[in-house]
Amino acid sequence: MDEASTNTKNGLQFPYSIPERFRCRDFLGSGGSGVVFKAWDELLQRMVAIKFIKNPTFLSRQRLVAEARALAKLNHPSLCGVYDVGEPSEDHSSLYMVMELIEGPRVTELAGQLSINDAVKLVLQLAEGVSHMHSEGLVHNDINPTNVIVKYDSSDESIPTLIDLSIAGRASSNRHKGFGVSPLFSAPEQRGSEPNTSGRSKAVDIYGLGALLFFLVTGQAPSDEPQRQLKQYADRCPTRLRNIILNCLHRDPNERTSSVQLLAQQLTDYRYRRFPWLVPASVTLLVSSLVATIAISIMHYHFADSATAERTEVVEAGSHIEQALAHSHYARELIESNQLERAKQQSLLALNYFKSSFKEQQHSTSVAAEMTELLVAIAPLLSRSEMNALLLETTTYLESEKPEERTAKYHLALARLYHQLTLLQQDKPKQAEQWERESLRAAARALAMKPNSQEIRSFFTQLDAQSSEGTD
Repeated sequence: MDEASTNTKNGLQFPYSIPERFRCRDFLGSGGSGVVFKAWDELLQRMVAIKFIKNPTFLSRQRLVAEARALAKLNHPSLCGVYDVGEPSEDHSSLYMVMELIEGPRVTELAGQLSINDAVKLVLQLAEGVSHMHSEGLVHNDINPTNVIVKYDSSDESIPTLIDLSIAGRASSNRHKGFGVSPLFSAPEQRGSEPNTSGRSKAVDIYGLGALLFFLVTGQAPSDEPQRQLKQYADRCPTRLRNIILNCLHRDPNERTSSVQLLAQQLTDYRYRRFPWLVPASVTLLVSSLVATIAISIMHYHFADSATAERTEVVEAGSHIEQALAHSHYARELIESNQLERAKQQSLLALNYFKSSFKEQQHSTSVAAEMTELLVAIAPLLSRSEMNALLLETTTYLESEKPEERTAKYHLALARLYHQLTLLQQDKPKQAEQWERESLRAAARALAMKPNSQEIRSFFTQLDAQSSEGTD
């Protein structure tokens, strides 16, 4: 059916009359602050979400309009975009807000399904978005699992997105406590249990992010004694991560982590905790640039010539591992025949499938080794920043491997990754030296586990010789 052909679908209508450019498509849900509909915007030819905000007073109506204008200026992939705000054409006590339509699973559906690394990554991405809000003087006020939807970009990379920005406001605003707030994940001051505190401050969002990470680790909302709850998950939540969470959940807002920006730095440092010489901000930037690079490459790939398309059809079915291996082998063939641009496209596709297999724990040490070999092969095809980001991301996945899976081949793969990072940092001698040490350690572990392997012995000897030259 033509998107613009009717104002209703199956008899569904908006609760109030609004401009005819918006065509009602579906009812999406309701919450403490309003009801949300899916709609087609005839003028801009796109699907949107329209939220009708319940019973605002004249004063709060004016405040909401002002805050919507501020929200519309925000631009971050982890924040739902706000397009427009207005009053229904009839004189009813309501207000509507037109927002980006975000579709995907809510975080409530992912509890217990994510690894600790993926849970930290999800909250880190959100923290970066919330930090952007805070820099504009805005707070969200209700960060909880139902207000986070996981969408996917063109490279199939997951992006957690904070929705329900209609209840956001200025940090200095004293709009009444509990406006549209989810009680299980609200800060103590929002529940009115703490005297002389404001229900709206940046510390509220810090509590919300900590509560969200707590939920992803435990599958529960934090109680008044979160420390006792987390002790039950000591095997899943290391002490360092537990301290990060508890610092966000402090009852006294003044005792919480001082800013969302600091929280993002702590989570980034936790993800790369084995490499303290890395600068967290630069790592985050590199990973972000990687996502953008992959997205562009995937888009370009879809318009590749028919020969590439035919080859892709062969691997459409099957597991992520099978697809990863198929694209990886094809990329190497293209490199040998000097078709470098197509080789790069195929390589990035392979790496995406490799990462998906790690997320779904469908991998093996042999797969990790193949992924590493591919990275080494395509190093000349990528920019330094692209290669650095890919190597760091790959080491993160490898280091999440269970101890019983860490074979000689696993340690050899890590050694090769670290060696590539050494080569990238030649203009930074201290960082290069650190990576070289990590590479030598990993190679030594591999050799200790399989001393008769000519491949491992040869690589270890090469590293040892280079290390000795560097100290002469």
